[in-house]
Amino acid sequence: AAYFGFSTTVEGYNSDDDGGGVGPPDVGIYRIINRGNGGTLQVPDGSIAEEANISADGGYSGQDNQHFALEYFGDGYYQLRAIHSDYYVDVELGGTAPGTNIWQYRGNGRD
Repeated sequence: AAYFGFSTTVEGYNSDDDGGGVGPPDVGIYRIINRGNGGTLQVPDGSIAEEANISADGGYSGQDNQHFALEYFGDGYYQLRAIHSDYYVDVELGGTAPGTNIWQYRGNGRD
């Protein structure tokens, strides 16, 4: 489905670590753009498989696999849910090293 939404830029951070600006970002559905290369965050080929990789280097075609719901998790934390699959954006196995894979994963209430 094509996305007919709005465009907003949420960037930076402040002492509250809430995304910068005058308050936390609004919950809603977003297209997320890689500032470095202009690519769109997406689940390639619209995969609905758990642990399917997520990339941020593709072109934009307006499909649901390129849109993510920003949801408030509680205690100042947010999570991103892929619209097409209902899986959440997750860092593979909780890795912390640069270059760690990002994939879609079922919500587990822990990260």
